[in-house]
Amino acid sequence: MTQINYIDVPYTFITVDVEDWFHILNTNIPPCDQWDELPSIVEEGIHKILDLLDENNSKATFFVLGWIAEKHPLLIKEIDRRGHEIGCHGYYHEELNKLNDEEISTDILKSKTLLEQIIGKEVIGYRAPGFSSEDYLHLIDILSEIGFSYDASVFPAKRETGGNSQFTSHPFSIESKDKKFYEFPISVYKNKFFRMPIGGGFSRITPLFVQKHLINQTKKKNDNYFMFYFHPREMIGDHPRLHNLKINKYIKTYIGVRNFYKKVREIIKIDKSRTISEVVYNYEGRLN
Repeated sequence: MTQINYIDVPYTFITVDVEDWFHILNTNIPPCDQWDELPSIVEEGIHKILDLLDENNSKATFFVLGWIAEKHPLLIKEIDRRGHEIGCHGYYHEELNKLNDEEISTDILKSKTLLEQIIGKEVIGYRAPGFSSEDYLHLIDILSEIGFSYDASVFPAKRETGGNSQFTSHPFSIESKDKKFYEFPISVYKNKFFRMPIGGGFSRITPLFVQKHLINQTKKKNDNYFMFYFHPREMIGDHPRLHNLKINKYIKTYIGVRNFYKKVREIIKIDKSRTISEVVYNYEGRLN
């Protein structure tokens, strides 16, 4: 039986999934050979995020799509130059649950290699597109073999791309491929009636005062650990929209976008965040 060891990580982590407005799973998005023809808003969104982080002297982890990095290498270098961490989000933003092992490995390795070439540093962290890591133990074996040290794909609640309801929001280590591997789950508020993820679309539809309460309660339950995530497109209220979405998908994708920039600004102020790799390196004794 695989041994999970929960670890003490009393820190806040702001994380950004670096995608463009058309990288939405489970929708009829244009095929990838047409992406170059679409307007891009990722640079505008990222620069807004970088400025918000600078205001609070906080550092974040940016999980970058390889396709984005290839089109915007100077943007990735700017994120790195400002002292933030570059993590891997795969290359094409494909749901892992719909790919075989070879396809998963090829997609991830292509992105990891490209990112490392751009910033000249090792990329040690990964997050699956849409948190699609249902077969979690198998995924970390693949990641460990490729050369990653941690994952941030566990989503401890149900979602359309899977989710990992068997886990809590507490970080842990696990042995994989004869080495220690680390997991940093998304923060989810949990009580006897429901689970409420704190990040992404769930944060957009939640009033700020409720959001702050849920964050405080979640930190108390998880020894002051808090993991928040969002996307560059959510910083731009009038960004292009995908058409012909089902009503529930439209709500998840666009409701609350116009005021989300202000909400993120307040959430970042709650506590100073740091990069995930900083914590991993400390646990592995590389910095101390």
